Amino acid sequence: MKVISLVIFVQLFCLNLQAQDRATDISPDSLLVLFNRINPFAVLEMSHFTTLDNPKEYYFNDGIREYLIQWLNKELYFKYLNEQYIASSFSSKYKVEKVKKWLIDNNQVVLTNRVLNDSSLFLAYLDSAFVNEIIKHKFNFFKRGGRLPNEALYFHEQVKLPIAYNIIHQYWKEEGSTLNSQYFDSMLAMHDPEAIDLYNKYVDSLIEKSDINQLEYVKKKANNEFLYGSYAVNLKLKLLKVKCKTYFSFPNDKGEYVTVPFNVELLNPLSDKCFSKCRDTVIQNIINSVYCPIDKIFDLSDRELEEASKIIFENINEFEKAAQPYNDNLIKEERYWKKNIQYINNR
Repeated sequence: MKVISLVIFVQLFCLNLQAQDRATDISPDSLLVLFNRINPFAVLEMSHFTTLDNPKEYYFNDGIREYLIQWLNKELYFKYLNEQYIASSFSSKYKVEKVKKWLIDNNQVVLTNRVLNDSSLFLAYLDSAFVNEIIKHKFNFFKRGGRLPNEALYFHEQVKLPIAYNIIHQYWKEEGSTLNSQYFDSMLAMHDPEAIDLYNKYVDSLIEKSDINQLEYVKKKANNEFLYGSYAVNLKLKLLKVKCKTYFSFPNDKGEYVTVPFNVELLNPLSDKCFSKCRDTVIQNIINSVYCPIDKIFDLSDRELEEASKIIFENINEFEKAAQPYNDNLIKEERYWKKNIQYINNR
């Protein structure tokens, strides 16, 4: 057995588990405390959300829902960015001079002492003093589409609130309902019918062209059942029919990345959760012929790898049958959020 290869596999396997199990330390109740104290976008920045341990905790907590939805409000986000811009770009002395000048220019110099000695009044006048900068900033912000923080979208892709779907869908429509939209992955994670149809056609075209570079990105979605649920399984079944080679995800003991058939690499037990534990003997024999032990693949010849790929093609129906229980379980898990979404294309 190649010791170096095995070490690499073990290290990457541990990193993979850590990445999947990493969860936020901010509970819904703790979030509510923060929301009541500071700006919702400041809460988002300090929370460092990655993969939520239990999205249901947030889904069923009515007390924080209104705050979570604020993360999808472009106007509020712009206002927050503006406040940050003013706070970080100018000294206190500059801000005072800016307000004084505004009062002079607007024939309100008599209010100077009152404004400077009242913090809330000063902030109100400070906004007016920066109005030209704000207008320019706002124009540039919304000219770029008023993009929301990716962290906010990723959070809602996991929690899947019905009102979040409606808001993000509207943004997606405003951008032309394209694959390149910032909001497309959110629509796919929430199983929007139009988004799924669009992506299926896109994937079919990639398979037809054997576009291995783009198919690698599709594979990441197919291996992410946590985010894409049962749709990820449908993607994986599509990808099993890919007839081209890819660079294997891990190097051999010489540090070389070997090329293997795409559908063989798709069954890598370190990334695949759909078939690695199924009890179908045909599929287990195929996986074991390549991955038992885990670094066996490095000892296989091109002919042996091509033979394994051919056997996968010949047993697509077996894979579809074996994937069904796993997919049924995912569909069952999705019911609590999916039943509450009224898909806009179906209304």
